[in-house]
Amino acid sequence: MAHQKKQDILLDTNHKQFQTEYRNNSFSQFQVPHSKNLTEPENIDQDIFSQIPTKKRKINPISDTHSNTNPKNNDSQATSLTNVKCYRHASNKFLSEYSKTNQKLANELNELPLEESKAISKIWETFSSSSAENKMIILEGIVNMCCVRQLSYLNQTVPNHLKIDFVSSSPPEIALKIFSYLDAKSLCQASRVSKTWAQLANDDVLWHRMCVQHIDKVCHKCGWGLPLLKSKNRKIRTVSEAVTQAKDCDVPPPNATNPTPKSINIDSNNQTPFPPKENNMKLISNSKPQNANNSPKKSEKDETKNTNTLAKFLQRDSDLDYNKSFRKPWKQVFAERQAIAKNWKLLRYKKTEIPGKGSEITCMHLSDDYIVSGYSNGLVKINSALDGELINSFEAHTQAVTSLNFDECKLITGSLDGSIKMWCYRNGVCINTIQCFRNSGVTSVTIKDKLVATGSSSGLVSIFDFNLGKSYSLPGHDDRVNGLLFYGENYLFSCSDDLTIRRYDLSTRLCTHIYNGHSFSISSISFNITASLNKKSNGSDFTPKLFSSSLDGTIRVWDIDSGKCLHILCCQSVQVWSIASDAFRMVSAHNDGKVCVWDSETHRLLHTIDVSDTEIETVSLSDTCIVTGDKNGNISVFDFKNLH
Repeated sequence: MAHQKKQDILLDTNHKQFQTEYRNNSFSQFQVPHSKNLTEPENIDQDIFSQIPTKKRKINPISDTHSNTNPKNNDSQATSLTNVKCYRHASNKFLSEYSKTNQKLANELNELPLEESKAISKIWETFSSSSAENKMIILEGIVNMCCVRQLSYLNQTVPNHLKIDFVSSSPPEIALKIFSYLDAKSLCQASRVSKTWAQLANDDVLWHRMCVQHIDKVCHKCGWGLPLLKSKNRKIRTVSEAVTQAKDCDVPPPNATNPTPKSINIDSNNQTPFPPKENNMKLISNSKPQNANNSPKKSEKDETKNTNTLAKFLQRDSDLDYNKSFRKPWKQVFAERQAIAKNWKLLRYKKTEIPGKGSEITCMHLSDDYIVSGYSNGLVKINSALDGELINSFEAHTQAVTSLNFDECKLITGSLDGSIKMWCYRNGVCINTIQCFRNSGVTSVTIKDKLVATGSSSGLVSIFDFNLGKSYSLPGHDDRVNGLLFYGENYLFSCSDDLTIRRYDLSTRLCTHIYNGHSFSISSISFNITASLNKKSNGSDFTPKLFSSSLDGTIRVWDIDSGKCLHILCCQSVQVWSIASDAFRMVSAHNDGKVCVWDSETHRLLHTIDVSDTEIETVSLSDTCIVTGDKNGNISVFDFKNLH
């Protein structure tokens, strides 16, 4: 108490003395109370505003009376700032503004009378040389003596000096740990703060984690899910495109005798700007001189030139690390998929119409690049999913093509003539024909690796194993089989006009589950198997779901394992002819020419699209587009990726 009372008396005395000196406008008689605890300064404040001039001249507020008068000492003052433990004085912001602030204060001092500038410098010097405890006492006294104007100035100035770049002053590991708790939007905003923040916020580790958290699944924190966008392993090109690519690579193109739209080439779609080694060697071995009238010597010279050019590319291929040179940053990967997901959410798309010629579309299959459709007159067409351009067209069967399916290397079609055919992508040549049924037609086809499953109009399901060269039948249905789907390694699902869905175990060749509930023919089935596998791998209790559509106007959601009907979806009780689904959504084609988009998780109707004036026979879905085929043979492509 005695010590506190002594301090109060001292502050009161100082306050009265300050008021007297303030009225006289003279600071030369102002004396700072003597303290016995004055020690060496603990930070850089002693380097600022400490030299008192002896005559009227420019005052350098950053000179130090405790150091040598050698000018070289002033050059090392900024360097000494980095050795200070204070976060503010060690920050890059303070170091960058250090010289500017000193110059500003020096100019202000030079405008004052000599005595006043000496008094101010003396006050700064006293404060700078005080200990941390004494500085707090001095500040308390100064604040206590300030008027409203000075307090208002402090209120505006101090907050700006309290802003510290904690990211720049922290180790990178700690900064990355802090950024790992941010969402994608916050990371993008953080990258705009400064170059240091941008370098950390754009780190591949953070965005790889963000991609793993969102791609092909729904993030439970933000509710967003991003499409997978599978890599394009196979690319079908017209001859003109193949020749153009060969010219760009300085490789002689394959000899194209009749470049028509039916002539197509298969080419690996890599991210490299030139073909890989194996494809290049094939092009070399199969290449011929383009002009037969050229002399053999000239042709040999051109071939040598092309071979040398290709050798440079192959040398470059061996020198470059493609995994690093041609790999996209994870932030760019996330951004591309985020844009597509936003287009889906806002229903922003580019519509492309592919007119038909009067023949009804009976089946269709979609990949990332191509649309393969079958018609009632036995025709099969291959169109580009990007612009709808016709790539190939050929007559596949004598009767209607009821179903088709394709993978990376083969196309299989089924028809009412009772046969399935395997086709070559390159030129539309039939590789193999299998007569499956004598007295009934093929109504559905699906493939998985070297297994082909077919369904007939009589209700029989047949399995062809090309690996073992055997086939067997799976009885059970009493009417036309409308859809087949492989599930996992050993299971097959089928739907029929007999109002049932059956699940077969291929290892035992027995029907293990029967799903009942629809009151009219079941037109198609689908499930979000990709999302199911991902969520199961994360250790959640997510149960796979099976979707089925029927001409009774309903879509049912089934628990695959238990066979229980979870939900019944209905849109104005209109007949549903076809459905398709992926990890995030399910689309349905209706008899009134509309397509409905549903959330595959919440089963909520998201959007309704008016497509045609007639009934839509089939619908297909990919990560980036919806493709529909109507009764008049018209194909509509809704592209959510390439809007322009």
